[in-house]
Amino acid sequence: MLFFSEESPLTEVPLSPKPIYQGQWSPRLPHPHKKVQRSPLKTALVGGSLFAALLLLGWRLHGPSSSPTATTSTTPSHLSALSAYFRPAAAPSPPSCPPPSTLSPSPAPALAPTSSATASCEPCISDPSNPLCVYGMDNIRLSRSFEGSGHRVRKVLEKALRGEVVRIGVLGASVTAGHGLDGKQKWQDRFFEDFVKMFPNAEIYDGAASGMNSAFFGYCFDSLVPRDLDLYLLELDVNNVSLPLLSSSLPAADLHFLRRSQEMIDDTFAYDDTLFRGLLGLPQEPAVIRVSVFALAFEDLARGLVSNLLMSNFFDVPIISVRNFLLPHLIANPDEIPRFFSKDWEGKPDLRHISHLSHQALGDMLALYMKEKTCETKRRLAHPPPPADVDSPWPPGNALGDIPRLYLWEAVSSVLDGRRRRARQDGRCFQFGSSFYFRLQPHRRRLASSGTHSHLPDPRRNVDRWSRLPHLGRSSAVRGLKPGGMIEHVAYET
Repeated sequence: MLFFSEESPLTEVPLSPKPIYQGQWSPRLPHPHKKVQRSPLKTALVGGSLFAALLLLGWRLHGPSSSPTATTSTTPSHLSALSAYFRPAAAPSPPSCPPPSTLSPSPAPALAPTSSATASCEPCISDPSNPLCVYGMDNIRLSRSFEGSGHRVRKVLEKALRGEVVRIGVLGASVTAGHGLDGKQKWQDRFFEDFVKMFPNAEIYDGAASGMNSAFFGYCFDSLVPRDLDLYLLELDVNNVSLPLLSSSLPAADLHFLRRSQEMIDDTFAYDDTLFRGLLGLPQEPAVIRVSVFALAFEDLARGLVSNLLMSNFFDVPIISVRNFLLPHLIANPDEIPRFFSKDWEGKPDLRHISHLSHQALGDMLALYMKEKTCETKRRLAHPPPPADVDSPWPPGNALGDIPRLYLWEAVSSVLDGRRRRARQDGRCFQFGSSFYFRLQPHRRRLASSGTHSHLPDPRRNVDRWSRLPHLGRSSAVRGLKPGGMIEHVAYET
């Protein structure tokens, strides 16, 4: 059993009861200082019992159970400090001849692997002294908004455990770019600092782009990070649209806003679907982990959460978040908000971007998750699960890691009736300063700048269909609505 308290991080209590002969005198035996009359027959019986006990003690000391091989095999596994408590209890001895030692019975050598196969892989249970456990078990568990099967993550860790190079890509917006940190450590750097201690051959690529969302990264992720990575980390919630503002008191003029909000939500689902299919469908079958943060500067607290939860569940993508344990704390303690959010240019709390303290927590929660999955990967390699029963009605797991053939918003009849799915078409994305594609060389003209976003291509000047991506804050981008379309870019000098 495990007991947790606020004063001490962890107290371990053995599952077996305390031996009755440990540290106390049995009432059935005479007290050593009490003089009693002994008959010759009782003396003979006591002497015979002592002689039998000495013979048993000699056999236990020199028998097979005390050999060096047996001692080595009963050493607890390094996976968990609690493995000793999962050993089977020793068989009871006859009452007339108790075993000479009842303090620490040794298990049979053949049962030693069972302890490592059943011990906990939670880092803060196996090693409570780990500095990352300062957050507490409840907060650590709350950080795992969705764990999923971990199938693809374990495949990446198997590669890392073989000593091969593991390459990680980070895709995110202004939070991932470190907005408001003033040079302090970002969450991805905090995570990688711990990960590289376990796997020195790991590499990381930072593909942050401020102000962008799933609509941008769904087609442009490979303009920021390579396409042949093993693991992709995504942070996109703040710039994705959430629920519309539903209210019965809204005037009729706002119905257009509600309809437009619903369209944007539908677009967010579609863009998340495009992003997941684009990453998970790469030839090397990489793993994807969604990293979730939150903001307090918008009309609601569910910014990007709906699509994140539903689509990640649909694609079996884990979610590591600071929302579930920080947001209730900040609602209950509003005076704590400045501590967990950065400051704007005027020194006021910037409720769009989390502070370095929240970055630290996010990186640590991701590190704890990867530690647990590393332990689980080792355990499955040492103790493979039994094969699935062919007569069982439950899924055998052979579809883990597969990309769903359906969209989440369509009926299953579209597959059952035999219709073929249209293949995903990859787009191409070009950016100034991108090292993965050639640098664009715009025609430079000495013209006066007029209007907003004059540094962007003007869709009205182009015959093909182009449109600006809305709701990106101070950032802007345009997208083509016709494959192969051309657009003219005019750069203005000042």
